[in-house]
Amino acid sequence: MTYRMTIANAGVRRATTCLLIISCVFAASLLAAAGPATAAAPHDPLYSATAQRDASLRLAALGGATFDPNHLITDINFTAVDSLSQSDVQSFLAAQSGTLGSYKALDHGGVKRSAAAIIWRAAQSWLVSPKVILVTLQKEQGLLSAAKPSAGTLAWAMGCGVPDSGSRQATYEGFGKQVWYGAESLHNDGKGWYAGITKVCGDGTVKSADQASYALYCYTPWIGVSGGGNKLFWTLYWQYFANPLAVDAVAPTTSVAGANAGWHDKAVTLTFSARDNAGGTGVAYTQYKIGAGAWTKAAQVTVTAPASHANDGVHAILFRSVDDTGNKEKAKSCTVKIDTAAPTTSVKGAGARWHDKAVTLTFSATDQTGESGVASTRCKLDAGSWSKATTLTVPAPANHAGDGSHTVLYRSLDSAGNQETARTCSVRIDTRRPEPIARWAATVTSGHVASLAYYIRDPRPGSPTANVTIRVTTPAGHLVRKLKASGVAVDRKLAASFVCRLAAGQYRFHVYATDAAGNTQVKVASSRLTVS
Repeated sequence: MTYRMTIANAGVRRATTCLLIISCVFAASLLAAAGPATAAAPHDPLYSATAQRDASLRLAALGGATFDPNHLITDINFTAVDSLSQSDVQSFLAAQSGTLGSYKALDHGGVKRSAAAIIWRAAQSWLVSPKVILVTLQKEQGLLSAAKPSAGTLAWAMGCGVPDSGSRQATYEGFGKQVWYGAESLHNDGKGWYAGITKVCGDGTVKSADQASYALYCYTPWIGVSGGGNKLFWTLYWQYFANPLAVDAVAPTTSVAGANAGWHDKAVTLTFSARDNAGGTGVAYTQYKIGAGAWTKAAQVTVTAPASHANDGVHAILFRSVDDTGNKEKAKSCTVKIDTAAPTTSVKGAGARWHDKAVTLTFSATDQTGESGVASTRCKLDAGSWSKATTLTVPAPANHAGDGSHTVLYRSLDSAGNQETARTCSVRIDTRRPEPIARWAATVTSGHVASLAYYIRDPRPGSPTANVTIRVTTPAGHLVRKLKASGVAVDRKLAASFVCRLAAGQYRFHVYATDAAGNTQVKVASSRLTVS
């Protein structure tokens, strides 16, 4: 048989306080006790027997941890809203034997959400650690371990809206409302605390050491020497989340591997490693964000390097860790530089024309589409080896050994390791002089077309054309006609024609040649022209 007892606490107790019930047998014995030192009974029948049994086993395993009824939990741990993310709450519930991991209900606003979302959102809104809410759910109704909780158990999960005397307040009925208003009550119930204040409970008097402990006693005014109450809360917190009195005001320290000052042409994976301070509560999670992106919880991130160059550039990554107390590390930063675009090289000095002297090529590289900058330029001549250089000279030795068309390959490499596809150009060398031949005498009647036959010999390899000048002179050497032809083919018989207006007599025509490389003949060829 049980009954409800109202505990006097003028100005502090709210209408939404927890369901506080205790057996008549235990109540009588506890009220008769002189203080909180009463020996613990096997368990308090009006709290979850499973929760008390498991908590007792945990307490026995603590090896010397002592329950101090005046100090249940530190203010830091009580308000550590960042100690668990929503996904952490979900993972925690899924790992328990109860059904809250898959349970969904309407929240206080009528929106259907998962139990994890309801718990986490209430914690963030009322600045109460999600761990405190989870422990309270177990303390009040054993919901972390209940495999088949009843509808009534879920509807009054936090015991809110059930005063010690009077009817339950339907306004607070439902899992979502219970969690929301329970968190609100835990947040507000500690506001009356001040140093030295005492709190009369159903089984003794306490002098709360901090606001968090006072709030818990306002929420549940029972020390719990018989196995329930706030001793059960303290022991359950130990069971699930370690020491509630752990003093940890120091944030973890996170380091990163994989980041450096260099440029990369492939994806870069960063790995974060976090350590908490000695004696700290341990690292809860690490998170990062890239640029202006959102914070993401993970111990590793890959900065991609797509072939489309869409991610080229300098990426700033912020990272930090949070410990189980909720201490958040000041964000650190590193950079990852991605460049997947090869440089572009241009050349000066090459072309289709022929040269009778050595030709020097100059290479200029830019990294306009990339960002890392040009590291080096390399080139090679014909079948030779690659050389690191920005200039290359194609020789034109006097023995004509370099005559012909030469292929030059060139390419550049940027600081990220992107190598340009080799480009090509040609350089044409011709050091042999052309040899005009005019062994065919010409005869023409004045007023008719004269045809002056000639031949330009220019051995291969070499330029295939030449510019020809033909001078017609009198026997005394006076110029009477000048003919020019550009780009005529060499090594074949040719003819220069003109309408002859010269007086009858004997003349000579002289053939001069300059090949396409600029080489001029050694000896001028000439022959006779007879005009009748």
